[in-house]
Amino acid sequence: MNAFIAAPSPVLSSNNPALTDYPCTGVRLYTQPLVLLHGWGMDSQIWAQLPQQLRQFADVITLDLPGFAQSPTVQNYSSAGLYQWMAELLPERCYLIGLSLGGMLSCGFAARYPQRVAGLVTLSSNSHFVASEANPTALDKALYLGFLDNYNQNADQCLKRFAALQAQGDKQQRQLIRQLRSMQVCLDSHSGVQLLTLLGDIDNQSGLTQLQCPALMLLGQGDALVPVASGARIASLNSKIEVNIIAGAGHLPHLTQPETVIEKIKNFLARQLYALDKAKVAQSFGRAAHKYDRAALLQHQVGEELISTMAADAGLASLIDLGCGTGYHCAQLQTQFPRAKVTGVDLSPAMLAYASNQYPEGHWLCGDAEDLPLADQSQDLIFSNFALQWCADLPRLCGELSRVLKP
Repeated sequence: MNAFIAAPSPVLSSNNPALTDYPCTGVRLYTQPLVLLHGWGMDSQIWAQLPQQLRQFADVITLDLPGFAQSPTVQNYSSAGLYQWMAELLPERCYLIGLSLGGMLSCGFAARYPQRVAGLVTLSSNSHFVASEANPTALDKALYLGFLDNYNQNADQCLKRFAALQAQGDKQQRQLIRQLRSMQVCLDSHSGVQLLTLLGDIDNQSGLTQLQCPALMLLGQGDALVPVASGARIASLNSKIEVNIIAGAGHLPHLTQPETVIEKIKNFLARQLYALDKAKVAQSFGRAAHKYDRAALLQHQVGEELISTMAADAGLASLIDLGCGTGYHCAQLQTQFPRAKVTGVDLSPAMLAYASNQYPEGHWLCGDAEDLPLADQSQDLIFSNFALQWCADLPRLCGELSRVLKP
């Protein structure tokens, strides 16, 4: 006879009632916890079984926005004020998983505090919640203003209407509406209007562009609040953003298709688990810059032979040495192609500083081969020697090389 062992109950943090801890119940695969931040109109109960599923392989924390559930209210409900609030409550480093407004705030926080966020997952989040001429793939402005007015007049009615919209477009719309209306919302009225106002004002365009951590953005194909067309525009802002569309889902795919959502999150996190920490790679090479040339005899020999096979001059106007390190081959390339602008590109600022000191006439650029800070079709030639093995995403690398090369 098999004994049934119940999972440990979540623990309300003694430090702040906004936080609820779900300690890992299985093999802890991630040293950083997963922090879940809900959206407007519902507290952390909106996550349903997701925290319990995620805690099987990681420590999980749910964070209630100010004024929701037992979370204390705050004085400053601006985005800057809430980022500061998050900075005070969140672990030193974590993965953020945000729903709707929670996803928008998580994205803004990750852009502002890149050292605090290992990775980002958003569900049903946009760069702007309300449509404008510049960002038409968002909620109609008149509909949003009607919500705001409705909330001020009759908060309960507004929340019921919002629940219906969240369910709209989902294949399980009727069941989802019943599920949402069965949840008892504990919401401070002042916090509700302040956060609903913020939802209409928040602008995450620059945050998405500046995002440094890997990000997964999940969108429901039938979402009535965040149009699925916003996904293509968001993906174009930053190569670190991966957008996935969930067919048959509305605004809350984790409630109607939990297996699909958890699988996508698990796969995304697994890729980060085995991803190369390029910041540490850059730091390691930087520390060795002053003695690297003495140790890199094989690399230099191979590079010199490679350059010797290239036709001199060849009428090139611009070329890069990708992964130039100390700049050893840049001077040789400049001799081989005297009329070309040779730019040394490397991930390590310390390596580039050393190269600049050794070859003051050179041109230097700090950048990642998988996300090159170069214009489209700007280079006649890309030279690289013993550097591409540090690239984990070969399709992205090849895409970047193709993008910056002239036809």
